[in-house]
Amino acid sequence: MKLKKGDVIQMVDEREVPNAMELDKVFKSYHNGDAVTYTVLRDGAVQEIATKYDTGYSSNLWLVIFHGHNFKWL
Repeated sequence: MKLKKGDVIQMVDEREVPNAMELDKVFKSYHNGDAVTYTVLRDGAVQEIATKYDTGYSSNLWLVIFHGHNFKWL
């Protein structure tokens, strides 16, 4: 099962995410393929969704361009 449009993420691996800034901090600790469990509010019911973390980027280059991961000035 995957996240769907309209899901409200409440927790990621039992870490509360009360706002977008906290969610961003949590996501920065994960890498593509890591196991992750989301607790979401979907259609008025709380559900747990176990899946693999996927940024949707096919290469690390995109992570550097969009998120600055592992970026070092030369």
